[in-house]
Parts: sequence; C-alpha cells; structure tokens
Amino acid sequence: MIGTKTFRRPGCITAYAVFCWIVGGLEIVGALCFWGSALSLADREPAVARGELILSIFMSVFGPISVAVGISLWRMNKWGWWIGVVGASLGIAVGVFNLFLASGAAILGALIGLALSGWILYWFIKNRQLFN
Repeated sequence: MIGTKTFRRPGCITAYAVFCWIVGGLEIVGALCFWGSALSLADREPAVARGELILSIFMSVFGPISVAVGISLWRMNKWGWWIGVVGASLGIAVGVFNLFLASGAAILGALIGLALSGWILYWFIKNRQLFN
C-alpha cells in the first residue's frame, strides 16, 4: 500500500496492550459489581456502601482509561509511550516509598516492583523511536 508505514510491534508491547485490555475490562466489571453492592447495602451499612460507591467510581474512570491505553500501545501511538513512561516512573516512586514502609517479605516484593518498573522505564526510553 502506498503511504503506509510497516512496522513490527514488539512482543512486550503486544503483551502490555493485551494486559491493559484485560485489566480495563475487569475494572469495568468490578465497577458494576461494586455499584450494585453499594446500592444493596445503602440502608443496612451506609459506611460500607459509601466506600464501595467511591471504589466503583474510580474503577469506572480507570477501566476505560486502561482500555484506551491498551489501544494506544497496540497502535504504537506517541501518547501510549508517554503513558508508559509516566506509569513506570510512578511505579519507581511507589517502589521507593514501599521500601521505607515494608518489613520482612514485603521488602522483596517492593524490590521486585522497583526492578520491574525500572526495566519498563528503561525499555520505553530506549525504544522511543518505535512510537509515531
């Protein structure tokens, strides 16, 4: 085809995009479940109902965002690259924060999360040219 750009999407980006779709779908389903649960608990447990309603609102917002990020990564859009960089940077910040709060086996989890976020950030910065 004339004027089209051919590229190979790296396997890790394909996996990341599919993961975003799965997480987004689960967040949307979870939002509906928490919303229904909040409605059924409104009379008996108003404090629990408020908490579930707040959780359902957050999940209703972040579910579609996760799906949109997955689409952007699948299409190799530039804003998908930015989301990846910002997300990995936030993961590093949370990992450092968790290192100071964790004790025992949780320190290992914090170190693994920190290493994974660092690797993701490194990959996105190194492969910036792949995103249009």
